Amino acid sequence: MAKADRKVLSGPAGRGLKVAAKRESYYSAGITPAFSFEPRVVSYEDLTPGQVDELDNDQFLIVEEVDLPAVEEPAEVTK
Repeated sequence: MAKADRKVLSGPAGRGLKVAAKRESYYSAGITPAFSFEPRVVSYEDLTPGQVDELDNDQFLIVEEVDLPAVEEPAEVTK
């Protein structure tokens, strides 16, 4: 169950979670490598709903929902 003071994260396409640990190295939701002070963005596509919930409710993580950067399609090579 989500904490009352935190919003429930949804998981739309093109979105993800920016996750930073409150410690130097911290594992959560079965994700490797460990989270650190340096924020890391994880796409919703790479997470199960259970992992999203676990990350969002982990007291040792700072979690923010963010837009993922647009991925440019490689240009077609013409001969």
